[in-house]
Amino acid sequence: MLAYRALAQLRRLYWFVFRPRTSGVKTVVEHNGRWLMIRHSYGRGHWTFPGGTVGRRETPDAAATREVREEVGLSVTTVIPIGVYRTDREYKKDTVHIFRALVDVDELRINPREVAEATWVLPDKVPPHGPVVAAILDMLREDTKRK
Repeated sequence: MLAYRALAQLRRLYWFVFRPRTSGVKTVVEHNGRWLMIRHSYGRGHWTFPGGTVGRRETPDAAATREVREEVGLSVTTVIPIGVYRTDREYKKDTVHIFRALVDVDELRINPREVAEATWVLPDKVPPHGPVVAAILDMLREDTKRK
């Protein structure tokens, strides 16, 4: 745990100095009208949706399915793009691709190195969260209005 925190501090210093462009994903995983939310074992401890970095030569949709599998052990076969969120928080130029995915099972296999806690929530009962989740919730509302 201490090593993760030290690594996170070094990463932030790198981002401050070099201001890199990064690409990430978040996936709103749905099962029976509920959304999967996680709290990472690192960072600020806010609730968020599964996600992470898009690897080299990896498409955002492939990264979304990989991150869900790595963090909570769910197999996602199809992801539906719902938007893009851009931020310069933490000194980097980050583009986050937002997806939706439906799953047939709700049994999780949490990766404790990345995820401290995971839960299924009703859309109107989203726990305390940060600005990325707030932006995703806005995108979900807009997506619902278009349908």
